[in-house]
Amino acid sequence: MVFPNNSDEVVSALTICHKHKVPVAIRSGIGHSYIGQSTVNNGVVLNMQRLKGFDVSGVGQYIVKMGAGLDTIEVYTLMGLHDPPLAFPGGSHATVGIAGYFSGGGQSVLGPKYGVAVDRLVAADVVVYDKPSGAFKVVKATLSEGYEDLLFAVRGGMGGNYAVVLNFYYEAYPATRVLFSSGSMNNYVVGTYATRVREYMKFMADESTPADFGSTLLFRSTTNMSLSYYYSLCLCSPDGDCSVCDEVTSRFRKRTGTTDPTFFLPDTEEMSLVRAQWTQMNCGSVYPSKGVRHASEAEIQAAMDLCRYIGTHSLDLHWVQMNYYYPDNLSLGDVTTMVDGILGETCYKSGCRQSIVPYTHKMLDEPQDCRRDPGEKCTSFDHRSRGFNIEHAIYYKPGEVLSEVAYPWLVDMSEALKPISLNTKYQNYMEDTSTRTEWISQFFPHKGTYERLQAVKRKYNYIDIFDIDGVRNFSVEV
Repeated sequence: MVFPNNSDEVVSALTICHKHKVPVAIRSGIGHSYIGQSTVNNGVVLNMQRLKGFDVSGVGQYIVKMGAGLDTIEVYTLMGLHDPPLAFPGGSHATVGIAGYFSGGGQSVLGPKYGVAVDRLVAADVVVYDKPSGAFKVVKATLSEGYEDLLFAVRGGMGGNYAVVLNFYYEAYPATRVLFSSGSMNNYVVGTYATRVREYMKFMADESTPADFGSTLLFRSTTNMSLSYYYSLCLCSPDGDCSVCDEVTSRFRKRTGTTDPTFFLPDTEEMSLVRAQWTQMNCGSVYPSKGVRHASEAEIQAAMDLCRYIGTHSLDLHWVQMNYYYPDNLSLGDVTTMVDGILGETCYKSGCRQSIVPYTHKMLDEPQDCRRDPGEKCTSFDHRSRGFNIEHAIYYKPGEVLSEVAYPWLVDMSEALKPISLNTKYQNYMEDTSTRTEWISQFFPHKGTYERLQAVKRKYNYIDIFDIDGVRNFSVEV
């Protein structure tokens, strides 16, 4: 494993690996890829975790330069430390690296307000292989001032294909206070639970539900317990008035019936955005008591380390998963089919999980901010339909043979749910059972997206230095 400290060392490492025909895997966080993209046998892992630069330029329009080695908890905290505090629509796992997050688009609870993460990505510093000179070099991929095709690929085209990103440039908004809310629905009779899930989906998909209100609905079961709960973040007005959020959250809770306490998240509480983002990662209990703006650097670092530990050790479980995008008009029968799978006997014995992420408002808008040919898109993220991304997973024990219980359950779920889905999938949730024909059309359903990504790879990585056994099936073909 190689830990470069700067761009020159990245270039040197890639040059040596190419000379000796050694495959390279890139890692920015601790390695969250379901199919093992950030690991390699008989090769080199290029670990970017020392590239943690963070700088904000501009007043009014805040362009945040983020090193590729930053993880989610660091970005949230650094955004919160800025004056004024800034907003970033990241995920709910502290240890996910932002490079991997960006590479798949980046869905989040703030998506209805800010879009998917790549929508506000305006540039990137990238190491590419320059074919004319036969050498690696650093370039800046931009919206309209050079290497626009490369930025298109960086904005959701899957990582480990085109180049090595050193820095991301993200256009951030000033953060407001938020109303954080959570609740559970502890009735697991199939009909009752399906009705409540459908009410959740109808409320979130309704165009009258404001973009300032975002929510995720989760289900977790083990052999010892079951719990279904939501959390929501509602962005208050710039002057701190949360009255609209109070009203929307109350309507949501009343309609969905998710009012039982979770016991580990606040029911409803106004707080800073950075604290709310720590809280959604189940790290509210270790958030600095003074707030990050008044805590010492040592106190912040200790709290972040505890948050990372919570995320990686609180539930020592392994799982395999499948996901689909779904339309916004699922019937009660459709939802019952879905619920029946996670409340069935197999999940009762093994344990299962489900997460429902709504796609509404700004997430549906393809950015128009780049220089491009007529008819072309600015991002390679193709999932812009109103509806939901829903992930289903089943737990397994170390050493358990997946073909005996886990994979058959996934096959049954997929066969049951595919007819009611859009048959498209989120490219950050890769499934090791997918064929190339399946994932190309499921990750990149828009006509021309995959072909443009192929052209980018041929131009900047025709040597295919990231060609790794085990995940080769999921690489963009040169």
